[in-house]
Amino acid sequence: MDAVTAIATVTACPAVATEQPPSATGATVAAGLAAGATVIKPNQSELEELMGRPLPEESDVILAARQLLADHPALESVLASLGAEGACLISRESAVLARPPKMRV
Repeated sequence: MDAVTAIATVTACPAVATEQPPSATGATVAAGLAAGATVIKPNQSELEELMGRPLPEESDVILAARQLLADHPALESVLASLGAEGACLISRESAVLARPPKMRV
């Protein structure tokens, strides 16, 4: 049993928050789903690995999240981080894209 599943089992908590190490993969997200998470926050590469295909466009990310929502009834929301492009919060009813302002660094 991995750590995510163990925490969900011991606490009987369907939403499991973890600090993801830099080497996190789609397997980490999959473990959360298997544990009955109600919210997941994959980055784009984790979501691509989980889905087994590239997700180059925002619309691809939304469709992938909606597929996860359909496949996992306990799942209520997917917050997909998109790096410099922002993040997208997807539920069964809506998808909201938050873009950071462009600025020089």
